[in-house]
Amino acid sequence: DDEPGALTAHRPQAGGADGQRLALLGARTLAGMSGTIALQGGGPFAANDELDARLLAAVGAKEVVVLPTADAYEHPERLVTAALNWGDRLGVDVEALMVLRRGEAMELAPATRVRAARAVYLVGDPPLYLRSALKDTPLFDALKEVLADGGLVVATGGSADALCDPMIDPRPPKSEVPPITTAVIEARFTSENAMGEMEPTRPTAIQA
Repeated sequence: DDEPGALTAHRPQAGGADGQRLALLGARTLAGMSGTIALQGGGPFAANDELDARLLAAVGAKEVVVLPTADAYEHPERLVTAALNWGDRLGVDVEALMVLRRGEAMELAPATRVRAARAVYLVGDPPLYLRSALKDTPLFDALKEVLADGGLVVATGGSADALCDPMIDPRPPKSEVPPITTAVIEARFTSENAMGEMEPTRPTAIQA
């Protein structure tokens, strides 16, 4: 297979400790999730600076982990460059975690890094690829832990489509497919109202 993308920074290594798999989460429930999911339209790291700044401030994030997974076979390095420029504008540190294959999402190192983050951004367009790469992986469990700990998960464009319930298959003819998980989507409706603009039973932040 052709190797997706051109960047190798922060790519997990096969074998050793990185090759160990995490146990599936089971202790935390939706009731314990107090974080925020934001689904954004527009170009990633280009159209939502004001909203991003407010979301990051609400969870006290000074560093952002970026997952350009959905663009694995496109140009993930372009998203990383855009993310670094965005971080400079907003005054936050950006770490691009180059998890581009499902096998990498099953490894210990990236899941451990994501679990420690206060804010994680999922960027890139093909939602079906993102779903196939992250569904039922330790990395996706780590994203749920971010929410359970009151953190922020942001998805833009096609990556946001992958988190919707049902997820829309963009290939013609359009059809509905099961989402990555219902748990994370439902967390939008049980999240703490960080922005103070919507009722607690509604999504905390959605940018159409």
